Amino acid sequence: MKILQPLSVYFLKESPFGEDVYIVVMNETKDVNKKISELYQKAGEIAIVVLTPEEYKSFEPLLNEKGEKLY
Repeated sequence: MKILQPLSVYFLKESPFGEDVYIVVMNETKDVNKKISELYQKAGEIAIVVLTPEEYKSFEPLLNEKGEKLY
């Protein structure tokens, strides 16, 4: 996840975004497509949802309740 330079990372088994999803909160979303492409090349195909800090506020209760904070 160093590639993305996240503020925080959560893993959810079940979520509105699907199953087994990584939620990545990023302050800087510039070049996010390129960064995720690099991550896929290194880690394989994984489900990632990128949120800004503002978007995170809407999902914070769900993430704190059902998510596993990894970073």
